[in-house]
Amino acid sequence: MFYYLQGPIAILEPGMAVVDCGGVGYACSVTAYTAAQLKLNQTARLYIHENIREDAFDLFGFASGKNSGAFSCFWASTGRPQGGPGHSSPPAVPRASPWPS
Repeated sequence: MFYYLQGPIAILEPGMAVVDCGGVGYACSVTAYTAAQLKLNQTARLYIHENIREDAFDLFGFASGKNSGAFSCFWASTGRPQGGPGHSSPPAVPRASPWPS
């Protein structure tokens, strides 16, 4: 689990910031408030909320840990499945066996 990402802002677009961490660019969805606090090519720290599913690995970045925590509480209260310690995982999907029974 990521708590925060820190590095220069490589790309800054409406709704998205890419943080360069050791040569790897992490695309984070950001609010207008957070985007307004970032500057291209300047080091920043984004506190992260992750949404990891079978078909996605979404990162949401916030200028403060307080905002990230509030978002995480909101996200959990909407009934979306959470992964990781202390959170329930989505139910496993039964898979058909390729072998006859």
